[in-house]
Amino acid sequence: MAVRLLAAHQSALSRLYRQRASMSTRDFVPGAELARLDQRLIGHIHACAQAAEPLPDDIPGDPAEAFAAASAALRNDTRAAMEWLAPALEEAEGDQCQGLVEAVALTTPPFGWCRVLSAYHRYPGARTPLLDAFYLAAARVPDALLNEALESPEQQAAALRCASIQHNWPAARFRPRYRSDLTDPATLPALRAGLLRDDPEAADALLSLLDGAIPLEATTDALRLNALLCPDHLSDVVWRAADETPETGLWLLALSGRRDAAERILQALRDARAPESAAAAWRWLTAQALPLRDRLQVVNDPGRAAAGGPVPDAAVARQWWDANAPGWDPAGRRILDGPADPERVATLATRWAGRAGDALMDLAALRERSQYVTGGWFHRRGEPGPVLPESQEEEVADAAVGQ
Repeated sequence: MAVRLLAAHQSALSRLYRQRASMSTRDFVPGAELARLDQRLIGHIHACAQAAEPLPDDIPGDPAEAFAAASAALRNDTRAAMEWLAPALEEAEGDQCQGLVEAVALTTPPFGWCRVLSAYHRYPGARTPLLDAFYLAAARVPDALLNEALESPEQQAAALRCASIQHNWPAARFRPRYRSDLTDPATLPALRAGLLRDDPEAADALLSLLDGAIPLEATTDALRLNALLCPDHLSDVVWRAADETPETGLWLLALSGRRDAAERILQALRDARAPESAAAAWRWLTAQALPLRDRLQVVNDPGRAAAGGPVPDAAVARQWWDANAPGWDPAGRRILDGPADPERVATLATRWAGRAGDALMDLAALRERSQYVTGGWFHRRGEPGPVLPESQEEEVADAAVGQ
């Protein structure tokens, strides 16, 4: 391939990776938009892999460039790529490490997982990020590997995330780790695993931990678990977050799908502190994307009205509420203007990306936890991941088939 053409593919690959990462931070992204981006990304990965360029001496520090280099290498020659990647994963941190993890999870070919697993066994320092890659790929991981990883404090949280999506791991396997504390990185993965298995002890433990004197900023992930996976037992801390930190708290409150949450968010739409956050929360509950209105028409305080541009029109939300609130059962849960039944949620999870899509994927995991893991290719949502070999002999056999 001509040098200039290869450079164009590599540049496009890095640019699309950055766009994909940016999409994940937006509230509502149509699934078709992410699906199109993913297909373009896959096309550039294929083109770069076909070029079969020699591996660089060093892995780029930029996460997008690290993803681009690693993904093409994995598609071209997984064995050589893992010999290059695994030592780097032992040292990589932060966003660069995330780029490499995503490359392994998203671009390892079906018969390449034996090579990844071989690297896992031979490079102990790379095991935590490779466990993260197994989780992101929704892989079926051997029990023996997970049991060994759970004995390592460094690997424990990542191992619990992997174990949470395995069919043969009952809630009892996670209970001993429910009641550590929220600063222990293994606590939330264990609680999430229990909640996905509808374990009442997990809900009790989560509420008990949230009752402690913990700063709000340290509880965001725990509050998200509470609102999303056990909304019938909503902690008072979720309501406090909606009042004190509405930029994040209103979305957390909306994830519960509760009628009283909608009433609180309706009030927040008239609060000048975080109208956009209130509008996103309102949309999660009602599917209503509010039109914008000049801030001077909405806020009576001239000093507050002067700052910023248009704001979501709370009057439109009030009209919706007056028309629809009588039919909203206080005991029922509504998401995107409909019931939160498993089949509907699973369908919605294939229609939305962004923060809303991630929340829908987590809810869909209540129905089939091994097939709804956020972060994978959009077109693979709802599909099972790879099955990792149980033994070294199986690894060798798989490798031979893939050659």
